[in-house]
Amino acid sequence: MNIVQGLQHYYQKDKWKGVAFFIKARFYQRILKRLKFANWHYFIDPYRVITKRYEETIPLIDEQFQICGNYAVSKLSPLHENSIVYSLGVLSETSFDQAVANRYGCKVYLFDPSIIATRHIKKISHPNFVFEQIGIWNENTEFTFSTPVYGGSPSMIFEHPGRQFIATCRTLPDVMAQFSHSHIDVLKLDVEGAAPTILEHALDSDILPQQVIVEFERKRSSAVTDLLQFFNEIDRLRARFRTLGYTEHRLPREKYSYYSLELIFVKLQ
Repeated sequence: MNIVQGLQHYYQKDKWKGVAFFIKARFYQRILKRLKFANWHYFIDPYRVITKRYEETIPLIDEQFQICGNYAVSKLSPLHENSIVYSLGVLSETSFDQAVANRYGCKVYLFDPSIIATRHIKKISHPNFVFEQIGIWNENTEFTFSTPVYGGSPSMIFEHPGRQFIATCRTLPDVMAQFSHSHIDVLKLDVEGAAPTILEHALDSDILPQQVIVEFERKRSSAVTDLLQFFNEIDRLRARFRTLGYTEHRLPREKYSYYSLELIFVKLQ
């Protein structure tokens, strides 16, 4: 929404208190956040420096990959109109999903527990989108999600001081059975810290997507043990993918670099 629409919406929602919140949120998203997480001063944060060095040990995507929105897919496993693409975590960013659906003509199955995602998908109204307002987890259950105060993706792993809500979560095998899918060609995960658990459960369930595009977010913590746990967890998962015959590459990132890792695993034929 633009500024006028935002002011009207939040005034109707909570009068002048709502207007004050909207102004603060706008200032944070447009100015403060960009300054706080900018790339040009990454070197003053030792954890970002370590993450950068770790990231550089993984080869960058090359000409064998096709950029699709904010991610990429491998040309070695070409997609087509019958490909099965699952997108976990979307909020209001669907440039990848739209690019894939438009370029290859296939359906994209999107899963996100937030009302923001529901409204966004409804507004886009893409004919190739199939959306479920649920989270994906390693069991069928209900989970409490928390959101950042001034906007951002909800998380079932990280604690945020913003609004909390309870949402239904289901497993990948359960969702695949619902849609009568025996396999997944592309599995994309942007799920705010939940990716390792979801992927471990998928592999345990013998779900081996042809391509896995994943963002691994690390906890915002000053504890060295949390950083070491993050890298150990990713190392174990990467090793498991390699054992199963996957190659790995990292995806380029223009903004907010070295707070997370964006990787793509491609299963060799």
